[in-house]
Amino acid sequence: MTKKQQKPTDGETMQGRIRTGHRFVERGLAERDRIACKRFLDGSEAAAYLLYDDDHWDGVGILPEAQEVGNVNYLAINIQTKVASVAIGDPDFYVNCGESDAESADIVKRFLRDLWKSRFWARVCRKALLKRSISGMGIVAFLWHDEIGPVLEHVRAKDLAIDPNVVDWHHPKWGARRIRMARADAETRYPKYQEFFQGPSHDIPNLDEPAPMSRDNLELWCYWDATTEAVLYGQTVLESGPNLYGCVPLLFLEGDIAPESEFSLGDYDSATQLQDMLARLQSQINNQAENGGAIGWYNPALLDDSSKDAFTQGRPQEFVAVTAGAEETFGFITGEPMAQSLMEAFRIAQQGLDSVTGVTEFQRGVLNQNVKFATEAALMANQSGARGNQARIEYEQFLDSIARAVVDMVVRFGPSMMVEQDPNDLGLMDALQSVQDICVLESSTSYKDPASEMQSSLQLLQAMMPFVQAGLVNALPLLTDVFRAFGKRDVQKYLVAQGAQNGPAAQGASPGPPAPGGMSPPGQSSSGPAPALPPQSINPAATDGSDAVTARAV
Repeated sequence: MTKKQQKPTDGETMQGRIRTGHRFVERGLAERDRIACKRFLDGSEAAAYLLYDDDHWDGVGILPEAQEVGNVNYLAINIQTKVASVAIGDPDFYVNCGESDAESADIVKRFLRDLWKSRFWARVCRKALLKRSISGMGIVAFLWHDEIGPVLEHVRAKDLAIDPNVVDWHHPKWGARRIRMARADAETRYPKYQEFFQGPSHDIPNLDEPAPMSRDNLELWCYWDATTEAVLYGQTVLESGPNLYGCVPLLFLEGDIAPESEFSLGDYDSATQLQDMLARLQSQINNQAENGGAIGWYNPALLDDSSKDAFTQGRPQEFVAVTAGAEETFGFITGEPMAQSLMEAFRIAQQGLDSVTGVTEFQRGVLNQNVKFATEAALMANQSGARGNQARIEYEQFLDSIARAVVDMVVRFGPSMMVEQDPNDLGLMDALQSVQDICVLESSTSYKDPASEMQSSLQLLQAMMPFVQAGLVNALPLLTDVFRAFGKRDVQKYLVAQGAQNGPAAQGASPGPPAPGGMSPPGQSSSGPAPALPPQSINPAATDGSDAVTARAV
């Protein structure tokens, strides 16, 4: 059954969709994101109050200085702690290119690891994870740049327009994002529309940011659907063409399920009331600590001016002169002890906040000298509960989608950047085209205790030694893991060269059972050296790709 061919989307339809989709996001995700980010800095319900209070609006918003001194924002600390425990490192990948093509899998694996490290993609993905915890949705755009290749960019909720009827966030029908471009760059990129860029910007300055957008910058919208990719400025379509991605190049990291809304929930939606309670209890504790002690008082009507100044400035170092009897001139009020129920309520509220966010005091680095039972010791070693493991697994699945999108982009658009007949480029493309499955290794992005790494590597080497002696296991990867666990990065200087190993055999000595797979250094195989990565023409270290706008493949 033949499918009906879809026609390219016209400019009027794209403009209407962007307006509708942006309004849909503004009334849901973007509004909640603004309030949650302000609470992230303030730690109380004052942020939501001042968001719409014109009498207290200063054009800047709530800054960290608005938080009362000594009033700790435990919810923000828990979110930052959980994000750090989940996404503290660069991911490592498992690549399957077929049972007989291990060399291609190693090429793709090294290529992806090099991209994540050289372009700091871990920071972009970490920002999406932080947004997921705060407001319920992290957004990343994957793009292809004609000069530098694959690019990942974080998308703010306020700069998103999405189909209001979206059902599956992994496959939206259409979507758009707002970008900012210097006026001079826009005139150079779109010379036919220079007259549209000459006048003042019609957009209202955004007072929700520390500084309004400069008049030298323009706001453009990049639009994608199943057939069309376009760039719009106001009512003008600057560029339009077929969507070579084959999909909307936006990936979403969703939070907890929200049955009543199209958008997911973050930790701030479910734990804000607990944080507000902690803030109020903390204020009471601070007030008790500041004013619950002995309070000195004096009667100013009985003192002369110099003595008044001494008492006002808190330095009555000598005897002061009084104009009447000293019975009611000055004195002290006995301090009140701290209520034990107040401290117990604070402890219960803090434990409730920890249980909601899935963070423990041990993860925050709190030292506890109490005796630990075996179960408590195991929990400390694990350093994460069910919610922490859930956040890590969902984050790794999100990175799986990004890795697949990057591989697909290089396969689609990479030939336009390849140097003709370059063996490195050809080897990389052949390896990428042979990928059958790719995923992030479990816990590769989270923190690993060096002592635990040393112990596990030594135990694995000891357990595998009988198999190594029988010639069933290659000992080189095991030895390499042991050296790296002990912090030795230059492993090659500790290993015997291949020629030295084969020397006794060449002289007639018994070489012993051969190890399957050879004993060549990492990055090489018995069939010869692997192609260098990345190719010079697709070098991921060229730039960060912040100026990527569209994916026009040449």
